[in-house]
Amino acid sequence: MRTRSRKSSRSRRCCGAAEGSRDDAPGASRMPCFGVDLAQGWDLRMDKVAAGRDRGGFGRGLAARRGFTLMEVVVVLIVLGILALIAVTRLEPRNPQAVAEADALRSVLRYAQSRAMSDVYTWGVSFTASGYTLVTGNTSQNPVLLGQSTPTHTLPDGVACSWALNSGADTIWFNWRGEPVTGIISTLDATAAPAGSPQTVTLTESEMPVTVTVTPFTGFVP
Repeated sequence: MRTRSRKSSRSRRCCGAAEGSRDDAPGASRMPCFGVDLAQGWDLRMDKVAAGRDRGGFGRGLAARRGFTLMEVVVVLIVLGILALIAVTRLEPRNPQAVAEADALRSVLRYAQSRAMSDVYTWGVSFTASGYTLVTGNTSQNPVLLGQSTPTHTLPDGVACSWALNSGADTIWFNWRGEPVTGIISTLDATAAPAGSPQTVTLTESEMPVTVTVTPFTGFVP
């Protein structure tokens, strides 16, 4: 407030001097007082800012612009939780058992192939609608699945098995080269033709299939 009084009085003195010179010297040029008007306007603005700071309104305005209310934060968290739940539900497969069983079947097929490559007789996997069995043409061997005491694995409820093998067969055979073949070799002089097309086994759950493929000639199981 004192600053305004000093500036205003100084501005008045300047204008007064100009006006006095105009009265004392007839015919003298008139001095405009634009600087006085600008100074007074600036003083009024600064007085309003100072008054608002004293009442706390200026600080409250800044705080309101810089943050959020508790209610806004809670609403945002609830919306984010709902969106995350929807995303997880859609990304989670609806056939988790079929996916897990397909991975297990790939391991069994690779195991049968490795056993065949260490033998002169064929090893393979035979399929039914409810499971599969590890089999071999070597009558001196008792095939057993890894981690089990039996050669047969039964699929869980809700998972169905189907297959598309060579010549309508229900067994995937591997010879001593690890190559898929179309038949069993159970004697030393027996042979079997190689499987010339991919052999597929499909596990279905909730009408969502998972396919396991054995590549021809190489026996690769991706």
